[in-house]
Amino acid sequence: MAEIRVITSNLFEMKRLVEQEKIGVVASENTIEGFKNTLNAVLQLNYAQIQKNIFQVRKNIVGNNKKKY
Repeated sequence: MAEIRVITSNLFEMKRLVEQEKIGVVASENTIEGFKNTLNAVLQLNYAQIQKNIFQVRKNIVGNNKKKY
């Protein structure tokens, strides 16, 4: 993982991971306008906290914790 903020569509599995782990923002609509609004929202997030959350997710996936998503 590149430790960058995540923007995803509202498809169930991706939405669940992004919201549960607080690693980005889910687009409310799968439209250009929806993703534009989401991009503006993700730029307002605390970048250092997002990086920390992504690092933890990566550790859980590839490390000893093997958390299921």
